[in-house]
Amino acid sequence: MDVSLRKVTRDNYEQVLELKLTDEQQRMLSPNSVSLVEYHYHQDTHVARAVYANETVVGFIMWAVELPDEAIIFRFMIDEKWQNKGTGRKALLLAVDEIKSHDGIEEIAICYSESNSVAKKLYFSVGFVEKEKSNDDMIAVLAV
Repeated sequence: MDVSLRKVTRDNYEQVLELKLTDEQQRMLSPNSVSLVEYHYHQDTHVARAVYANETVVGFIMWAVELPDEAIIFRFMIDEKWQNKGTGRKALLLAVDEIKSHDGIEEIAICYSESNSVAKKLYFSVGFVEKEKSNDDMIAVLAV
C-alpha cells in the first residue's frame, strides 16, 4: 500500500469530510469540517493534507508554522476503517518530513488527549516525547 499526503483541494475536500472516527475518538478531536474552515481562513500559516492509501482518501492532517522555529500538528486522524494498518504511522512520518523541509524548524509539537493511548503510542514510536499539559491535552515534541 502506497501512502501519500496531498493538498486538500476542491477535488478531494468532500472525501475528507466523509472520513469517520470511532465513537470514542469523536469526543477527542474536532470534526474535519471545523478544521477545513479553520484552514480556509489561515492558509498563510496552516497546512492541510489529505492522507491517501493508493488513490483512496483515508485520513486528514493539519499543522501550523506560526513561529519561525516551531510547527504544531493539531489535527490528525485516520478513518476508522483504515486504523491499525500502519497507515497512520506512514502518514505521520511523511508529515514530519514535509515539516522538516521548512527552513528554521527546530521542533515539531503535537497535541493529543491524555486518554488517547493509541495516539500516544503512535507519537512515541515516531520519537515524540511529552513536554507539558495544556488543559485536558498533552503536548509532545519532536526535536528536528
